[in-house]
Amino acid sequence: MTCTVRESFVNGVIVIIIFHHPHRGTASKMSLYKPMLSDEQPFSTPVLRVIAIDLNPRQTIEYSLVTTPGERAHFRIDKSTGDITTAHKVTTNNNPPMFNKVRYEKSVTKDMKANLRVATISATDMDDGDNSIIKYEIVQQNPDSSYFKINENNGLLTLTKPIDRSPGQYYSIRVRAYNVDPQGEAVQDAEVDVKVRVVESNKLPPYFTKVQAAALVLNETFKNYTESLAEFEAESNIPEKPEVIFELIQGRAEQTNSKNTFLLEQINNTASIKLGKTLDYETVTEYTLTVSVKNSHDLVAETVLKIKVLDENDIIPVFTEVTSGTIPKNEPPGTPVMQVQAYDLDGTPANNIVSYRIEDETQQLFHIDSLTGSITSR
Repeated sequence: MTCTVRESFVNGVIVIIIFHHPHRGTASKMSLYKPMLSDEQPFSTPVLRVIAIDLNPRQTIEYSLVTTPGERAHFRIDKSTGDITTAHKVTTNNNPPMFNKVRYEKSVTKDMKANLRVATISATDMDDGDNSIIKYEIVQQNPDSSYFKINENNGLLTLTKPIDRSPGQYYSIRVRAYNVDPQGEAVQDAEVDVKVRVVESNKLPPYFTKVQAAALVLNETFKNYTESLAEFEAESNIPEKPEVIFELIQGRAEQTNSKNTFLLEQINNTASIKLGKTLDYETVTEYTLTVSVKNSHDLVAETVLKIKVLDENDIIPVFTEVTSGTIPKNEPPGTPVMQVQAYDLDGTPANNIVSYRIEDETQQLFHIDSLTGSITSR
């Protein structure tokens, strides 16, 4: 007798024990295991052992892993013992941080004092868990770096000494965002240029008078492209020139609107955020949008809008493979015939649990187990 085990790397190891008997077809029993496996585990790291029992002492049990055609096997199983180990080094820290802007351009006044905020430099990481934690530092490659410091945890950039340049001149620095491994060594990183312009002390930046403080929540099937999702209003801080220009910053990552999933429309001093493209929870679960406003002095203010996407049951289950089953004549009811298997790529357990039924519910020949897909005779 052989025993095959179905692996699911995303949700743990979901073990479906399928007994293949040479004379009595196939029967199955589903057992759910969800062992925890730390990141960065080497090849052949033990995961768990599955155990199958055959009441017929003359039968020998062999174990094997079932995978979808073309799917990379993450685990191996010992055919004699049922011991499951990793098939390759398990790691998810394979994405470098991505800054929310291609470059940063900020302004400071000529009389700005030390230790005041200049800007917040922000990056995102598509990895999970601790692998998504980002730290920041200023790259010490030119003299301008000594004028600034950055908080390594939140990217807050501040001035360290008084401005000593004239309006219209710049400071140029470079900021690095990076991940660290458990030993504190940087493993993934990215860099971005930051340009800080000096302006007259009497020139003031615009300011927002209306923002969307709370995060928006949208179902992934939301498709109203004309509805205003959030509104922003601003004042120029220049009495004789009240006009302002809004901009929805296009970041480098899809989470920061690199594909223009959201659009900005402006009427006078009011800006509205609208949907530009379809949402997909399985691709992006949350967006961080940056809205900027600029006055005629070319001074800028920014605010952030968070949008969370909710998963819906919008993906059809897919069968891994469907083979024909056989059953000898005159077998009693309950005799195993075959088993079918399917998977669902929806992003949350509430929507990706598969159940089975026979489409023609009036037929009286076969029964299918709704949980395992095991088909038996009636």
